[in-house]
Amino acid sequence: MRVIRLIISTILVLCALLVTFLVVQREFSANDIPRQSSISGLVIPDTLWEIASDPPIGSELPSAPVTIVEFYDYECSFCAEMQLVLDTIQSRYSKEIAIIYRHFPLAHHTGAFIAAIAAECAAEQDAFNDFHKLLFSYQAQLSGSVNWEALADKVRIEEKERFINCIIEQETASKIVQDTTVASMLGLEGVPTLIINGEMFYGAMDINEMETVIRDKLGLSVAK
Repeated sequence: MRVIRLIISTILVLCALLVTFLVVQREFSANDIPRQSSISGLVIPDTLWEIASDPPIGSELPSAPVTIVEFYDYECSFCAEMQLVLDTIQSRYSKEIAIIYRHFPLAHHTGAFIAAIAAECAAEQDAFNDFHKLLFSYQAQLSGSVNWEALADKVRIEEKERFINCIIEQETASKIVQDTTVASMLGLEGVPTLIINGEMFYGAMDINEMETVIRDKLGLSVAK
């Protein structure tokens, strides 16, 4: 049974690597987007990104007036900056926004895929949010040897053996493949990419830019 699971996990990983390569091959080394470079008025159909059962951070769907979907990579420094902005905006508008995270590990970030798998393994023990933020603090280590057990201790993952086995056997790889496939369908070229109420924003935004967008979506005047 273990051999069968290993074979399935290997196939899933190969599929993920293939999909990721196809998405990023045009921009192989330049897909960490430092700042908002363009805005598309394209309305994104809900079915393209709302295909998983992830609980949103903040307000519950579909009641949230503003839904933020972020495609990110754990080794992307601009994604780490964007996470701080999202944390701030979520604290200010916790009842008005829902944040949904989607994995988009880039091919040239060698530790991003396994980090995404680990995050989803943490999610199976209701520890995604804390572990997700923790991974951005350990970006420099992700491309090397990671002590997953030590990281699990930091967010109090109770079933550590289950967590480690989940990573080793890459049990959550299908979730990463699913997110990467959606990114490909949307034609994304880099991270971070945000979709806010169906409008796509490329690159990281600072807190002022983000708040301007959020208040616009809420029909509020821009904060001074």
